[in-house]
Order: sequence, then structure tokens, then C-alpha cells
Amino acid sequence: NLWAARLQSNVTILVRAKMDPLTCTASSAILGSAGTVSVFKDFAGAPVAGTWYSGALADSKAGFDLDPGNPDISATFTSNLNGSAGCLGGRSWYYGYDSTPPGSDIDFVSVVTHELGHGLGFQTFVSSAGVKFMSSNDPYMLKLDQFGAAPSTYSAMSDAQRGVANTADPNLRWMGANVDAMAATIPVTVGLSGTHVRVYAPNPYVSGSSVSHFHTAVSPNEIMEPSYTGPNHNIELTAQLMKDLGWTLVCSAGVT
Repeated sequence: NLWAARLQSNVTILVRAKMDPLTCTASSAILGSAGTVSVFKDFAGAPVAGTWYSGALADSKAGFDLDPGNPDISATFTSNLNGSAGCLGGRSWYYGYDSTPPGSDIDFVSVVTHELGHGLGFQTFVSSAGVKFMSSNDPYMLKLDQFGAAPSTYSAMSDAQRGVANTADPNLRWMGANVDAMAATIPVTVGLSGTHVRVYAPNPYVSGSSVSHFHTAVSPNEIMEPSYTGPNHNIELTAQLMKDLGWTLVCSAGVT
């Protein structure tokens, strides 16, 4: 419902979700993971030619299901967060909708919202070494920039240069006009490079976290940071990133 209130699509978005016993220790855990099932390019209505789009976004622009009968997003959440002392010190999932988990329990809605964000397009298909997926761009990488690099535009770099940019913290940043405007409105006060929101790019590269998240330094905390920072149902900065990717937004509280 949080995403449906902001993203416009005439095509039903199907999510294949499950709970499995993901890695969990007394001090750290994989809470969940998600991503698009399929990607499409050069379909009718594609915003940019020769560019791979996540299935749900591609369907929304095409106006019909490009892969009928199959899910658009695949998601997995841990079943280990059940009060066991060996997993995050006995924390449990909180399944309420009011973003007020008791004690130090983990807000399930926040984690699901985060992971669905990846499946809806908050991810790049570029490898850790900087290689494009099947030699084509994706809309996420088209908005990346490395401050101080030459070239600074991520899509204009060689594979090797993109590999460097993937670990170029604190200089990898998001260059989308809609995110810039929302960051100024919120305002985002920390985690900027110039006026642009930083993207997570630590050295060494962290598989599953690097590049496809806002930076951990961003303040106030954002739902699309690589680690859970507490209950958070605010998707407005991320919604504007979705708009930068090509999604059409539904108006919300005076914001488009």
C-alpha cells in the first residue's frame, strides 16, 4: 500500500515472497533481499533506448505485462528473527503497521518496503567490476556520477573506471533532478556531495549493498540505506528517485 500510493501503473505488480532461515548471528543478520525477476529494453514506451528496465517499471511504461504469468519481483525475508538468543540477541519481527516495534524488535513493514524498493528499480545491473549487463545501460546507472573523476558520468566511464567508482566513497552520488529537489525540501543535511545525495560505495565493495543504496551518512535516515536504522515508513526521497528512473508518481501531500 505504501508503494501503491506513490507509483502509478495500470499493470498489476506480482511479488513472489518467502521466508527462509537467512544468515543470523548474535550481532548481525541478513533481514531480507529482493530484486527484479526480469529486465526489458526497447519495448514500446521505453523512456530511453538500449536500456535495461526492471520488470515492474517496464510493464508500467509499456502499459501491459511484458512477462505474463510470471512474478515481477522476487523477495526473501529471514525466518530466524524469532526471539532466539543466537540471532540478534533475541530480537523478533514486529508485524504491526504503526512503526512502533516494542523494545529493539525489527519493524517488518520497514524491511519489506525497503526490499520492494529494490525490486521496483532501486538497483543497478552493473557488476562490481563495472561491467554493464549484456553491454547495455540501466536507468539507475544513468543517474550516477563520481565527483572529481574524468569522466565523472558513470555511464560514460570504461568498465575499469566504473569499477573504481563502485568503491569511490565519498564521491559517488545521485544526479537526479527529482531527488535533488526533495533533498532540499526535507532537508537532507548530511550525506551530500555538493547538493547531491551520496550513494553507498565503500572500499572494499560489499556485495548486495554497494552502489544500490543511499549512503549510511545520509541524515535524516533514509529507508534505502544498506542497513536497518529503525522503523521508517517514509519513502518520499526514494519515490523521487523512482521518478528519476522513469516512474510516474501519484500526488501525495502536495508532492508529485
